[in-house]
Amino acid sequence: MSWWRATGAGGQPVSRQIAGLAAGVLVVGLLVGCTGGGQEPLGLLTVTADPSPEVEPTPTPTPTPTSIVGVVLDMSDPELGIVFDAVPDLSGDEADVYNWIATYRQEYWRTLVTNEASPAFAVFTSPEIRARMSEIAANNTADQSVWDGEFHVTISDISVDGDTASGTSCDDYRQVTVEEPEGVLGPDVTGHDVPRLLRVNLVRNSLGEGLWSIESTEGLGEC
Repeated sequence: MSWWRATGAGGQPVSRQIAGLAAGVLVVGLLVGCTGGGQEPLGLLTVTADPSPEVEPTPTPTPTPTSIVGVVLDMSDPELGIVFDAVPDLSGDEADVYNWIATYRQEYWRTLVTNEASPAFAVFTSPEIRARMSEIAANNTADQSVWDGEFHVTISDISVDGDTASGTSCDDYRQVTVEEPEGVLGPDVTGHDVPRLLRVNLVRNSLGEGLWSIESTEGLGEC
């Protein structure tokens, strides 16, 4: 049955954005003006218009943009059906790591409810993670499994050591159902009646500030 297939390493169910959190790319366009350089025909009267008065340019205020770098985001999405509980007060690298783990869980859940591996995984996960997500989507599609309900996630134990980091995700499927051809299966049938703890390992992404990639995961049992 499909709910056995939707599990990660160590028996942990494998659950973004920017997801959700993903990194944006800023494209700056340059406008280049062109002027004509032809001479005026002989014999034509030239009328010179009075020059327009010079207008002092209005000073551009110094922008004070808000940034998601180093700021914890609550990525709960009622429409998608995911809730992040006990969102912590973190800053700096720890906040960024939290956000990327949250993005990972969000895109995992999106994969379950759509039966399509989220394209966002290509941005911030390892090849092994991407292959696993594609496998989950393919297996659930083959089994005609439809995931629904409300997935609760609590992320904690954030640790940063230079260019590596980790955290845990307590995944609660107790309000999740799985519809299959034989009927709707509740968490007591799918084996998700107890929240499961997942360790998530990350590496810093050198492409930009605040970017981290999901490198691997490990099931740690109940939480």
